[in-house]
Amino acid sequence: MLTTEQIQQIELYYADMLSPAERAELEHTVFLDPELKIEAEGIIDILDGFAALELDTFENQLQSWEQKYDTQKHKETPQETPLLVSSKKETKTISMTAFITKHRFAAAAVLFMLFLPLGYIAFQQFSGPSIEQIYASNFEHYNSFNVVTRAAQPAPSAGEDPKKQQEIAMQVLLNQGINAYNAHAYKEATTHLSNYLKVANDEKNLDEVQFYLAISQLYDNSITSAKTIFESLVENSKIKSYKDGSEWYLALALLKENNVKGSVKMLKQIAGKPKHRYQEKAEKLLPQVKKLDK
Repeated sequence: MLTTEQIQQIELYYADMLSPAERAELEHTVFLDPELKIEAEGIIDILDGFAALELDTFENQLQSWEQKYDTQKHKETPQETPLLVSSKKETKTISMTAFITKHRFAAAAVLFMLFLPLGYIAFQQFSGPSIEQIYASNFEHYNSFNVVTRAAQPAPSAGEDPKKQQEIAMQVLLNQGINAYNAHAYKEATTHLSNYLKVANDEKNLDEVQFYLAISQLYDNSITSAKTIFESLVENSKIKSYKDGSEWYLALALLKENNVKGSVKMLKQIAGKPKHRYQEKAEKLLPQVKKLDK
């Protein structure tokens, strides 16, 4: 859950009033966290709503009220002096319109802090989470651990054995792909792992490499390509961890492309398998996805 300080920072972020360092810190701590990102986007939506209320209109209305009040007051008590605030240096007439105009952002902040807690909670309760929110809160990085990457090797020389050259080149591609994947650099991982699989002939780790490639593609919005690999692994993989993982990520891929019925079907299959690695997650997610199908 966002802290009060983070909410205030998001408000400043929205108003483009953060320094580059503060902006980068907020994006790293909030917008890269799936759960906090959902809350932050909800707050930004509310701020957009406040912007749509047009504070200028409110100011104009205040000014109209003040003028009407001043005119009426002058007629009724012509000898009465205006409300004054005294100070040692000067005397000033209080103007609500001037105050709002001068402190626009502060006024909006007060309104925001007053209405956000109840309004945001009510909005979430009545509308429910969106497909994007459900997907973001359930997609997670699958840590790689089986593929053994060797230490970086020098580029093959021209006079080296062709088979040895190919082995070194393949190992370089695999190292680059896995390292990029572990660093969550999914676009880069997609490129290297795809190139590796084009020339790979080692059957021992192909399922695992394909699995990481599909996750990278899913994150990079290449949903069709990711689904093709997940479906193949569900049908053909003999390694349970990648078979189970492929079913789970396939359910998320179907959800991401708005195929709610397909996602529900896959989640039901997973939830019905007691020894499935993602059974509990599927049982928890299934009711939320079912609501989207109504």
